[in-house]
Amino acid sequence: MKICGFVQTYNGLEYNDIQRCVTNLRKFCDYIVVYDDGSDDETGEYCRQNDCDVLSSEDNDFLNETQNKQKLLTFALNLYDDIDWFFWLDDDEILDKNGCDNIRDFLSVSEFDSHSFKELNLWRSSCWERLDYPGRGEFARAWRNNGYLHFPKSYGLHKCVVPEGRHGGNQLTPFNVIHYGYSSQERIEQRWVERNALGVPLTLSGRNNQFNETKARFEKISDDLFPEEINLESEPNPPVPTVWSDRVYEDIRYGMKENYIIKMTLTQRRSHLNTVVFKEIYDAGYIKEDTLYVGCNQGSSLVMLAPYCKNLTGLDINHASLTVARKHLDDTDNHHVKLICKNLTHYEEEQKYDCIIAFQVMEHIYEKDMDKVLDRIYNSLKPNGVFIVEVPHPTSGYYIDKYHVFHFDNKQKIHDVFGNKFKVTNIVHETRSNPGPDFPGVHSDWRFVCHKLS
Repeated sequence: MKICGFVQTYNGLEYNDIQRCVTNLRKFCDYIVVYDDGSDDETGEYCRQNDCDVLSSEDNDFLNETQNKQKLLTFALNLYDDIDWFFWLDDDEILDKNGCDNIRDFLSVSEFDSHSFKELNLWRSSCWERLDYPGRGEFARAWRNNGYLHFPKSYGLHKCVVPEGRHGGNQLTPFNVIHYGYSSQERIEQRWVERNALGVPLTLSGRNNQFNETKARFEKISDDLFPEEINLESEPNPPVPTVWSDRVYEDIRYGMKENYIIKMTLTQRRSHLNTVVFKEIYDAGYIKEDTLYVGCNQGSSLVMLAPYCKNLTGLDINHASLTVARKHLDDTDNHHVKLICKNLTHYEEEQKYDCIIAFQVMEHIYEKDMDKVLDRIYNSLKPNGVFIVEVPHPTSGYYIDKYHVFHFDNKQKIHDVFGNKFKVTNIVHETRSNPGPDFPGVHSDWRFVCHKLS
């Protein structure tokens, strides 16, 4: 029986993660394949020196996690034709000692196509598990190579962490996976910055209670569960819950600008936030046959919008950005999405659309060109078509910007600008916490729907 370890990593040397993970997998795996997601340290080289097969990406694209896993799965199957089982760990995880000693025997007699493992999340400690952690659960780590495994098209963080095609049922094992991602205060803060960069609201009043420790409960993990190579520190007492405040959040945000997550482009961050919005637009019935997305930039939003559209076109003035967009679309099998390089002011096509979307675009249109642009939009819509717009709200930190030449001060201004050609409805003021420290101020926008008048 052959087991193939399956790992994604980025700068895994930083906290000794990849070293610990590879050492752990070596105990029971015949092969280890690693997807190095654009590391700028020597993570990839370390893995190669330790007999791992490495698939490397030039750039970090962790929001494309699902397709990266598909690439790694294909990579492994092309390398080895005798894999019986895949075993997945993130680079900051290990299998417990009992699992390392017995997993091969366990899988050799299994009648199932996958097996789940309980996850133990270390929290500000090397041996104490946080019991109330929202992400605590059981995950399918072992997948039988049954010829049907595949990862679906998906864009975003943790959209689909295990493959589809595991038809033979799933069974929970008696083994555990130990997660080190929150094992120190520094790592907790780094993870906070990561979530913040993705636009998840993390203030105490926000939706995510991952960092709310007011009701934190801890349990010490038995020393017997740790493999012998793990050096355990003496920690007789559980971690002291931290009282997180908005002030602490601010200090972290502006104190960790060099964190790699913050290097994510503003376009990627905004696009991740748009995922929910696109679903809302689809559920409202606005997306039908043909959709145009104006200001598509490097294509991140197109990737997330594509699953909702039968025919999708992206428009942008920047040819270089569209070159990157084409690559993102092709890498996610969205070859059908059409791209047009043209200034919106001069846009004229025979194609008509049911829905045109312009997020963070109209504030860049000069007042002298606004009527001309709205004419172009109007004429490009089918009867009963809609134009969905998002522009900065006056309370946003980016409302006043040297590239923003048209400002929408209030709802009346929106009606005055768009009301001659459209019936304006559903004006909402949406506020989110900051996408990241290099993008200061409140993330605050107007969003509204313009219905084409007959």
